[in-house]
Amino acid sequence: MSALSLFAGKLPKGVDKARRAVASIVTYRQGIVLHSGTAVFAGERGDLLSSRSLFVGADSAVVIDHKGVARPVKCIVGVNEMFDCIRVRVAAD
Repeated sequence: MSALSLFAGKLPKGVDKARRAVASIVTYRQGIVLHSGTAVFAGERGDLLSSRSLFVGADSAVVIDHKGVARPVKCIVGVNEMFDCIRVRVAAD
């Protein structure tokens, strides 16, 4: 048995936490998919950081977490056009 196969069975704790922090974002305009991309959860209140360009022209968005649970984006918390960054909040469970 190789060392790689032993390591493949269990991820280090930090890697597993990072994997759970990554989510997918799908933005819509009038019910049609506009853009899709990735986001990272930031904090415990349901805030995510993502690319602002995903939201240009969108009227709604959905975040899909690592478990496949889709949650609608509730509001935009902040935007920085210079760094193409947006902070959004999803509806809580």
